[in-house]
Amino acid sequence: MPALGVGLPTVGLVLALLGIIPGTSAPVHIFVRLIPAKCATFARVEAVRTHSGLFRIVSQNSENLPWEFLTGETVQCSEGLLPNGERGLVAVIRI
Repeated sequence: MPALGVGLPTVGLVLALLGIIPGTSAPVHIFVRLIPAKCATFARVEAVRTHSGLFRIVSQNSENLPWEFLTGETVQCSEGLLPNGERGLVAVIRI
């Protein structure tokens, strides 16, 4: 019986670890508006890049805040100005 090479990672696992397979890169922080949007208030959430400019939200809404976009949704982000004067990736549309 041939040996199976136990302990050697598969090609798919190596690509995933390198972040080459879409949706397997390390999470980044994006900002999601809280609704209703009476004032510019954002929640900082974790998301993974799926394509250029597209992110899938992976954070759980443990505080039950009224997020504009929900966990598991794919959103398009663009760079925006946050209320504290910093710039960040802001979710702008659900894909």
